[in-house]
Amino acid sequence: MNRIKRAVAVACFGATTALLLSGCSRGPQKFDISGTVTVDGMPVEKATIMFAPVVGTADQIATGRIENGAYAVESLPGEKYVRFAGLAGNEKPIPFHYISGSEITANVTEDATDVNFELTRSTRRRR
Repeated sequence: MNRIKRAVAVACFGATTALLLSGCSRGPQKFDISGTVTVDGMPVEKATIMFAPVVGTADQIATGRIENGAYAVESLPGEKYVRFAGLAGNEKPIPFHYISGSEITANVTEDATDVNFELTRSTRRRR
């Protein structure tokens, strides 16, 4: 009888542990992305950077702050449109053509953790 109780207790413990561990998922894997943002070679003082999925939903958008040309953000993997928003009070804000419908993209992967953006004031865009 003691063996049966022990076997039932071990089985219940194992099943409970398995259920608890399966419910502790942290969700989809995200990657830390960081880099620099410059305009005509000068670091962007303060702005916001956004990685929006080319294919996906709004809940997959990752945003971060750019300060003194540097940013860091945690993003889901995949091809992303990169958007910028300048903050009020900037002496040299982000040029408008990067804010409104920019076609800059970045592919977020485990290996691509350092992504830099060299923006220009001219309407010719470059990555």
